[in-house]
Amino acid sequence: MDNIIFKQWENKYDKILFITSNPGYGKTYLLKSIIKDYESITIETISKNTPEQIYKIFNTKNINAMINNINKKKLLYIDDNISNNINLFKTIGKSNNPIIITMSNPISSKFLKYINTQYHIIIKNKMNDIINYNQDIYYYNNLEIINNLINKKYKISDCNLLYDESIILLNLLQNTKDIYLLDNFYKSYCSYNKSNYDDVYHQIYYLIIPMILINNTDKQLNNINKYTNYISRMIVSKQLKNKKGTIMEYINYISLL
Repeated sequence: MDNIIFKQWENKYDKILFITSNPGYGKTYLLKSIIKDYESITIETISKNTPEQIYKIFNTKNINAMINNINKKKLLYIDDNISNNINLFKTIGKSNNPIIITMSNPISSKFLKYINTQYHIIIKNKMNDIINYNQDIYYYNNLEIINNLINKKYKISDCNLLYDESIILLNLLQNTKDIYLLDNFYKSYCSYNKSNYDDVYHQIYYLIIPMILINNTDKQLNNINKYTNYISRMIVSKQLKNKKGTIMEYINYISLL
């Protein structure tokens, strides 16, 4: 990690910290190693309502933290952002609060030019498939993780050693043919994103629930050969933005796949 850029951001929070790389190079691993020292909150997609969301996040007291005397600074992050609305990001960046955005290449030259006016960490080399961090072993080959999940090789106790739960669920949405599983994956995605849950629930809805669903089915799922192109996120985000959680969301999503 570029410690100079990170320290500059950590001392001021006057701009957004962007972390970019090719897919699977370790953005989420680096992100998680940073946010462990904060009270972290995530939002999945950028929209015109995001500045208002961010204002509420940083200006609302966490009752649980107050009761338990947890004195951590709030941090907002968006993992694998796909929006390139520069004006919206300029507004977000004025909040003077800890905000981290991760993005995968390719990134448009226009948006990259904007990113370079912020704090920008570029991961140029791929991290190892297995990473030793604080004496724990973390598995980081996402394609292998997804296929191991499909083949029921993980238990719930393994969840804390797996990264990129967002990518895992999006790949399952993109590639699952079984209607029952697809329906429940989609509902799990929507349940988290339409509620004001803390980040701690992100793993539950994006990884644990899909894992339970897969482990409890008697159907054999096909292995995935490549990453999703994030069409899942674009479709689901559009549905969440325009609909109110009706069954038509699901029908429209299925018809677009």
